[in-house]
Amino acid sequence: MTTKRLLPLLSLLFIICSANECKKSTYNPNTDNGLPPATQTGVGTFACRANGEPAIAEGHSASMDGAIFKDSLFFFCYRRIIIAKYYSSMTFAIREKPVEGMTYQLKADLTNSVRIDTKFDCEGNLLDSYYSFYSGIGEVTLTHLDTVNHILSGTFHCTIPVPDCDTVKITDGRFDMRYFQ
Repeated sequence: MTTKRLLPLLSLLFIICSANECKKSTYNPNTDNGLPPATQTGVGTFACRANGEPAIAEGHSASMDGAIFKDSLFFFCYRRIIIAKYYSSMTFAIREKPVEGMTYQLKADLTNSVRIDTKFDCEGNLLDSYYSFYSGIGEVTLTHLDTVNHILSGTFHCTIPVPDCDTVKITDGRFDMRYFQ
């Protein structure tokens, strides 16, 4: 898929999905060292560790959603996920047929990728516009794909180099959300 065709699709996905509000999940922050459990019920969670610190997006203040389009899988968490103190959203693109139980390699060539968008610099200062950074190393495992109830669940980990700043190491990632086709 060309960049000209992909950008409008991702923009449309972003607009549609931003309107959806996440269901608030309940969890004990003392379990799993502060992360919600890795579930497969469409409860609306997206969490990971960023450089060892919990990064959790849930409830009505975050938007997350997924889409399957022409044998490609897209899912994202937008707003209120703080990754390494200054990031605000993560978008995953898997340009292979989504199959439950499959692990997908994240690649620097953007075939399969994760993008982090931020409006903050390394010190947490607000910038005038968004900046995007892509992962070069990592994996996404699709642990549950319910095509009847449109539930998408899985795990992820990746390393994201940030030019002139640092490297963000994402571990223990998990997502459990609804998707559309």
